[in-house]
Amino acid sequence: MTKNLRIYRLQDFDLSEQELAEKLSNIKARDPSGLDMKATGWGSPFGKKSDELVHSTMGFHRISLITTQRLLTKPAVDCQVEDKVCEFIEKEKREPEPSELRSIRKKTREEMIPKAFCRRVAVDAVIDRDKGFLYVFVSSAKKADDFTSTLRKCLGSLKAYPLETKFAPQPIMTGWLTDGDLPKEIQPGAKCTLIDLVSDSGEKSP
Repeated sequence: MTKNLRIYRLQDFDLSEQELAEKLSNIKARDPSGLDMKATGWGSPFGKKSDELVHSTMGFHRISLITTQRLLTKPAVDCQVEDKVCEFIEKEKREPEPSELRSIRKKTREEMIPKAFCRRVAVDAVIDRDKGFLYVFVSSAKKADDFTSTLRKCLGSLKAYPLETKFAPQPIMTGWLTDGDLPKEIQPGAKCTLIDLVSDSGEKSP
């Protein structure tokens, strides 16, 4: 079971596993190059140990969008800039002008970018080709939109529409708990997360 899911209804999607993999290969996952801070592309749902871009079974396509982000924090840059400024003062016998300081910071940052550590984040999804659904395993609407935008770029066209319910799910599921009238397919768990929408206290997990 997943806590984070965005569902889209698909129209006119009938690509086979091979056809989908061929299109995804146009934007494959890679590490950032040059001075790029991140790179996004399609990777294997099984991680770097596999080259399989699409894993298909019984009409379901599993795919994974990988974003590789360079980690370069401001404190780390500030530390190196401070050292460079000290070197400048020792050599020039004066404080750097504002324009020179900006130049030092820019050059220092550019030197640090290629050496920065990277973090990879995967967004997984499943395409139900037969029933016409796309399941993106994220909670953020923006991340889901970024996923569908990248997929659309690869396919050339993607008719994907967010799934809309007839009734808002929040009050219905709240009623399940307050009235004790849960559907027979659902069993209550032992924990829950309560979110106060009014105060700034954040989440409470009893």
